[in-house]
Amino acid sequence: MRRFRLLVAGLALLAGVAGTVPGGATQATTRWVITDLGTFGGAYSRAFAINAAGQIVGESATADGAVHAFFWTQARGMVDLGTLGGRESQARAINASGQVIGSSTVGTGFQHAFSWTQAGGMVDLGEGTAEAVNDSGQVVGSLATGRAFMWSAGGGMVDLGTLGGAWSMPGAINASGQVVGDSQTAGGSGHVFSWTHAGGMVDVGTLGGSWGQAVAVNDKSQVVGASVTPDGATHGFSWTQVGRMIDLGTLGGASSFAHALNASGQVVGQSFNRDGFRHAFLWTQSAGMLDLGTLGDWSSANAINASGQVVGSGARSYSYSPAFSWTKAGGMVDLGTLGGNWSSAEALNDKGQAVGFSTLADGVTHAVLWNPVAEVVKPVIGEPTAAPAAPVTGKRFTVSFKVTRSDTGAPLTNGTMTCEPSVARKTVVHSESFKSGTARLSLVVPKWAKGKELKVKLLITTAGQSATRAASYRIG
Repeated sequence: MRRFRLLVAGLALLAGVAGTVPGGATQATTRWVITDLGTFGGAYSRAFAINAAGQIVGESATADGAVHAFFWTQARGMVDLGTLGGRESQARAINASGQVIGSSTVGTGFQHAFSWTQAGGMVDLGEGTAEAVNDSGQVVGSLATGRAFMWSAGGGMVDLGTLGGAWSMPGAINASGQVVGDSQTAGGSGHVFSWTHAGGMVDVGTLGGSWGQAVAVNDKSQVVGASVTPDGATHGFSWTQVGRMIDLGTLGGASSFAHALNASGQVVGQSFNRDGFRHAFLWTQSAGMLDLGTLGDWSSANAINASGQVVGSGARSYSYSPAFSWTKAGGMVDLGTLGGNWSSAEALNDKGQAVGFSTLADGVTHAVLWNPVAEVVKPVIGEPTAAPAAPVTGKRFTVSFKVTRSDTGAPLTNGTMTCEPSVARKTVVHSESFKSGTARLSLVVPKWAKGKELKVKLLITTAGQSATRAASYRIG
C-alpha cells in the first residue's frame, strides 16, 4: 500500500462548469479535484479502469524497476497485486464486484492472463493476455496462439476460433457474454466479428475495405470500432444486427475512429476535420457526428458514461496537453495535470469520476483520479454605492449594489431581486433593476421625509440560494 496526494487542479478547474435551469438560474458549479495515486516506489504508474464503487486498477513501477498491477481504493490506497512468479504484471479492467483481470509474466518469462479477487488472490488463466471482463466474471483475451478466448470460473478457457484465418483478437464483452473483436478471414483480410455461445463467431464484415476492428459493445449488442472503406480511408462505424454496419463519417477530414459507447448508443472517438486537425466527436443515430471542439489545439475522446459525459485527452498548445471532460451543459473543461505538461483521462464511471495519468513537474508519470465536486453557487452582495452621496427631498436618489458569484467572484448574471426602501416604516415608490451583476434601485425622495431615515433592504436569490444587504441614509 502506498500513500497518495490530493491536489486542487489549476485555476481553470476552480472556475468549474456552471449549468443552467429553466428560467436561466445558475445551478451548482463543478470543481475538479485531482488525486495523485502514487507508485510502488518507482517513477511510473498509470490507471486504466474504474468501476462504480470508485475502485481503480492499473500498473505501477516498483523501487527495483519492475512493473506490477495495482488495485486502488480511497480507504486502502494503492495495493500491489503481485505477479504469477515473474517481474511484470498489468491490470487492464475491473467489474462491479471488484474482480480484476490482466496479464503477468511467470517464472519462465512467458505472459499469462490472470483474474484477481480480494478473496481468492491472483489466479492463472493460462498463457496469453486478458483484456476485458463483464459483471458475471466472464473474461476475454488473447491466447499465446493468437486466438481470442473466453474464460469463466465454471466453464474454464474457451477458444473462440477465427473467421477462417490464423488469428482473432477480442475487443470487448457485454453483460450477456457477447464478444466482439477482429479476426483474419480465409482470404487474409481482417474482419470484425461478433461471438455468442449460441451462434459462435459471426463475420460482421467491414465498411467495404480489407480491415475492420471492434473495440466496444453495449448491452443492446451495438458494436463500434473502425474499418477501412473502399477508397482506403479509415472511418468509425456502428453495427447492430438490425441496421448492420453504419459509416460514422468524419468531421470533414480523411479518417475517424470510434473508441467507446454507452448504453444509449452514444458513440465517442476522434476524427480529422477538413483542416487536418484531430477533434473529439460525439455521434448519435439521430444527430450524426458532433464536433466537441478542443482546448485550443487537438482532442480525442476516450470514454463516455450513462449521462453522456465524455472524457479524453487534448492540447491547449504544443507544450501543454491536458485531459478534458465534456458535457452538453458545460462544454469542454481542462482537467489539469499534477504540475507537468501532459495528462489523459482514459476511463470514467457513472458518478463522473475519471482516471488516467499525468506528468509531474519533473516529467514523471503518475496514475490519477479526477473527482467532480459540486459546489452550490451563492450570491454575494457588495457595499452599496449611492448617487448622490445622500438623499435630498424632491430629488432622485439611486443606490447600486455589485452582486458576484460565491465560487468565482465573477458578476452574477442570473437571479431575482427584491428591494424594500422605506421611510418611517412606509414603503417608498421606487423602480429596481438587476442586470450584469448590478442591482439598482431608484426613487424620488418624498418631501415629507426630510430629516428622516431612508432604509434599504435588498434580497438577491439564485437557484434557491439567497443573500441580503441593508443600508440606511439620513434624508436632507
